[in-house]
Amino acid sequence: GQIQCDQRIEGRQHQVEQVAALADRYRLAGYGPGHRIGLMLENRPAAFLHWFALNSLGVAHDLGSGQEWCQPFA
Repeated sequence: GQIQCDQRIEGRQHQVEQVAALADRYRLAGYGPGHRIGLMLENRPAAFLHWFALNSLGVAHDLGSGQEWCQPFA
């Protein structure tokens, strides 16, 4: 699907481009619908770019805080 943005909000277009670039990298790495991954990223706004990129590919994911790293997915 195509990622849409609100052109009226300054900086949004750049973020959409970042999400699209990340989605391309994940897609080229072989991720897509039906895959499940866990991400352990710092608590920063950029973590949401990964979240949106994975959502655009239909990948199920968990943005972990690092506290549950030893817990298996249910």
